[in-house]
Amino acid sequence: MTAAALPEPDSPAATLMARYCVQCHHLPSPAMHHPDKWPKIVGRMVVRMRGSGNRGALMKDMMGGAAAPDEEEVHMLIGYLRRNAQKPIDVARYPDLDTRGRSFRDACDQCHVLPEPSSRPAREWRRVVQRMEDNMSWMNRIVGSAPQRGEPQLRRQDILGYLESKAGR
Repeated sequence: MTAAALPEPDSPAATLMARYCVQCHHLPSPAMHHPDKWPKIVGRMVVRMRGSGNRGALMKDMMGGAAAPDEEEVHMLIGYLRRNAQKPIDVARYPDLDTRGRSFRDACDQCHVLPEPSSRPAREWRRVVQRMEDNMSWMNRIVGSAPQRGEPQLRRQDILGYLESKAGR
């Protein structure tokens, strides 16, 4: 994500994101999370930027020199992130979610709310699914480890087939 690609890229809140978030990681897309998740996430990040958090003195040393938003900026960031957050799926519109859409549901629901399939054109879902597959590979498994018994096997083609069939134009 680049600052220019953020929603409302010239807004004060987008500017705050570009200033604070990139001190520790890539600029996140507001659509990464459901609106209700952002306040807790921002709160956790602010604690870290202020040199506190789960690592105590080490966190303070690691974050030395990092800028942290004041309370007004925190509220502005949360409002912006919530306004531009991921719009969750309206499950009533997808009666086949538990059958044909099961791979999509099982894969995506592990990390975030299910995205609305019609929110993107079919061609865009290929990039999104590839990025998510890369993220899951990085986060979920040591290279070469064997699947766990009962672990859902996520089939990329099933996920793409479902999303593309429901995609917006």
